[in-house]
Amino acid sequence: MMKLRPSRTGSKGFTLIELMIAVAVVAIIIMIAAPSFRDMVLMQRLRSVNSQLVTDLQFARNEAVARGVPLRVVFDLDGACYVLFTSTGTATQTANSQRCNCLNGPGNACTGIPGTTEVRTVELPTGQGIFIYPLDGVP
Repeated sequence: MMKLRPSRTGSKGFTLIELMIAVAVVAIIIMIAAPSFRDMVLMQRLRSVNSQLVTDLQFARNEAVARGVPLRVVFDLDGACYVLFTSTGTATQTANSQRCNCLNGPGNACTGIPGTTEVRTVELPTGQGIFIYPLDGVP
């Protein structure tokens, strides 16, 4: 005669229903947290660009004092980049009429403008939706 094993009453593990409920609860928590996490990432990117701009403006001031000439900062009208440059003598009037174009890339922003020296060109991470616009409005 064969003996039957007694069934376990205190089985260890989860049932399929318990696992489905746990996965649903985790999914709901992620859906609630995702938008605020995205906003936090965007805000951190904005703070990073702000910090870089403040640092570059302080750098421009220090370089102007060290070189003994005015150092100018020109922002692109599309808000995608800016250039720090110096212009000496008659080049100041030329630099005002022919603006350095930061869209030409670092090292090429002020080419073709005599007496103008490019100090730094900064391209903003436009794929992240960050732009610098003039105070008089957004284009």
